[in-house]
Amino acid sequence: MSGNAVRAGVIGALALSAFYALVVGFAGGLAHLGGQTAEDWPWLVLIVGGFGAQIGLFAGLRRRKRLHTDVRAATGGGAGASAAGMVVCCAHHIADLVPCR
Repeated sequence: MSGNAVRAGVIGALALSAFYALVVGFAGGLAHLGGQTAEDWPWLVLIVGGFGAQIGLFAGLRRRKRLHTDVRAATGGGAGASAAGMVVCCAHHIADLVPCR
């Protein structure tokens, strides 16, 4: 695998991590972000690592110009599903922003 593909995977993983921190940190504050990350770190490592691997593989395949449209759609769908799963997992924290009576 080329250095560009590895770089793309690392950037993708960092971007997903930043997105997670932004969503959870905005919804519950920095203390909640720290607690949630400490509690869920094994799952976060798997999700973020898998997403980074998908992005790296996609970049490597794309570089080789052997990627067909159906494979591109499947890879993009898998990466999108990982990102959407992360958002859905944290979406219940939006209720923390609603004021109670």
